[in-house]
Amino acid sequence: MPDLVIACPVSLRDVYCVPADDTVWDTLNYLQLGSQGQTPHRPRATFASHTNALDPIPQVPNFDTRFGVYMLAVCHPHKAFYVGIAAADGQAPEGIGSRVRKHRVKLTASHVGPTRDCGSPTGTGGVHHPGRWRQFALARYQFHLSPLADDLCDDVRMVVGTAGGNAGETLEEYEAAILHNEGGIRSRLFDILWPGEDNSNVFILNTIRGRAPDELPGAIILPADCPELGAAIRYTEV
Repeated sequence: MPDLVIACPVSLRDVYCVPADDTVWDTLNYLQLGSQGQTPHRPRATFASHTNALDPIPQVPNFDTRFGVYMLAVCHPHKAFYVGIAAADGQAPEGIGSRVRKHRVKLTASHVGPTRDCGSPTGTGGVHHPGRWRQFALARYQFHLSPLADDLCDDVRMVVGTAGGNAGETLEEYEAAILHNEGGIRSRLFDILWPGEDNSNVFILNTIRGRAPDELPGAIILPADCPELGAAIRYTEV
């Protein structure tokens, strides 16, 4: 059975250019748009759609056609963590890059759907903003109001793990094990992401349901030694 082999973290901005969303979010709230879900009540993002939320850097390997378990670590306004999967065996496989573009939209509380003439949202543009993302993104937007700095996701890192053919059923079991901290695996990942720090209060962006699997398809193999990514992406107390 396939082991999950996890690579060292990489800075999101080492892989993708992150265009700013220069629109103003005066209302600081979200709208429920029928069965489409919720979206920020603000003008359409400067980059317009979730497909434009990240631009691959030329000649730099990216994750657009990669599959596996992926994790996001965010530092501001406080530590946050997300784990998801991009399976290779679905009817319409969606690579990690496509998934992360939607998470970038949620993280910066960007609205990417159509709007009325007055600027009020009429659709989500395919990105629903769930409750825990809404809570975190609101605090993050307010964090960037002073000193009026563009949120270019400088503090965001990605971790990717692959497991054989990256079949959905296999990836889901590893995802659940990480999410439920089976055998302390999530805590060990936090120690890689924020070495030597108190990681007891990392905010989990997932909605945690169910339980860890009774047995995993294989072992979870963590990287032995990862280089520092620099002070710009380390957690800063605010």
